[in-house]
Amino acid sequence: MDVSRELLSRELGQIALAALDGFTAMDIQNRLAEQDSVRILQKIQDILNDESLDDFSCVEGIVLLFEEYGLSTSRHDFG
Repeated sequence: MDVSRELLSRELGQIALAALDGFTAMDIQNRLAEQDSVRILQKIQDILNDESLDDFSCVEGIVLLFEEYGLSTSRHDFG
């Protein structure tokens, strides 16, 4: 790594730490979970608004989305 990149990395690290000052690990975890929640809700809305999908396909799409984010549900077991 060249010197300018190392200095930039250090500076960005300091900026990130200053931005996080006062936050606990739980605060950061909660913020990340909230961001994922908003993304998931948007994707669920997109699936539900897709007029080309029938009801089964909507449910399937939502279940696949849950799996993508490491979430599970016992309501969907067709195997």
